[in-house]
Amino acid sequence: MMRLGGEPSTAADELFTRVMQFGAFSPVYTNWGNVDSDDNIWTLPEPYLSATVIALTNRNRLLPYRYTLSKVAHDTGVGPIRPMYYHFPLVETAYNAPQQYMIGPDILVAPIYSPVNPSSNTSSIAVWFPPLTDWVDFNFPGRPLYSGAAENGSWVTLNYTIAEVPVFVRAGAVLPLLAPDLAQALGAAGRTYASVDFVVYPPAPAPAPVQPAGTAVYEDDGMSNGYLQDEYSWTYFNATHSPGACSVYSIQTAGHYTDMPPTRPYTLHLLGAPTAATSVAANGVPLARSTTPPARGSGMWQQITAAGGSPAEVVVACQPAPLTSLLEIKVCF
Repeated sequence: MMRLGGEPSTAADELFTRVMQFGAFSPVYTNWGNVDSDDNIWTLPEPYLSATVIALTNRNRLLPYRYTLSKVAHDTGVGPIRPMYYHFPLVETAYNAPQQYMIGPDILVAPIYSPVNPSSNTSSIAVWFPPLTDWVDFNFPGRPLYSGAAENGSWVTLNYTIAEVPVFVRAGAVLPLLAPDLAQALGAAGRTYASVDFVVYPPAPAPAPVQPAGTAVYEDDGMSNGYLQDEYSWTYFNATHSPGACSVYSIQTAGHYTDMPPTRPYTLHLLGAPTAATSVAANGVPLARSTTPPARGSGMWQQITAAGGSPAEVVVACQPAPLTSLLEIKVCF
């Protein structure tokens, strides 16, 4: 996508921003053009500049998730971007929702393709939520879950500002993300992860059974063909939820690649916990509670109360731990 040269216009800047947002959630995306185009995003006026920065930051935050999906595509031929009917082949409506798609099994994206309404400063879009599924708004995880009705699912019309992209996470999923500051660092995609955030999204409400949650993160050196000689690692995250009691989260890495870090700090985010946590321990060692956001690798935790559209959240900043050793985090409520 290229922003046309010549006199700037609100319509052109809005279109450019929306296509940048679309590209941010695509597997491969570059922003470059010819001598008659202006593809320097820093020349965008507000609010388009901030909207573009948010989209590109979220793209980089999802790097551990997206790179893992690339490995899956290499091994199985199943691409990272999938039409709705790939995951819901028996639902007729899934074949009639071409303006949205899945990124892997846990993220639903419905890019905005209509201009902002000047009276509301938002764009409207109809999003289809598959049957018997529940979804968390990636941008506003404190909002109520969106649910798909039985049989054909549900169409829901939603409104978003120019800075927002309709992205939803399957309820109960675990997303491996980079922290925002690491996602904005130059060259983040070419380096090993200095840290990984595991974000545990709220499970579907009762009477749906509480299922153990988990995910896996693929890594290699990012530079060579060593992965063809099995030079790579998988980091496994598993969670066992016990509402009203203690939940256990385990992290362990198997495999090895050149320049693989010996240790790494992990940060755990538990979104939408129904009750406040009372204690947290890592490998049996109690962690100190903080009243402010704990620094990465500090070995502290914080309870955040729900406010302003943000959900209640427990943040656990684990101290650097050996990658190949089991890290077990126990959170009691």
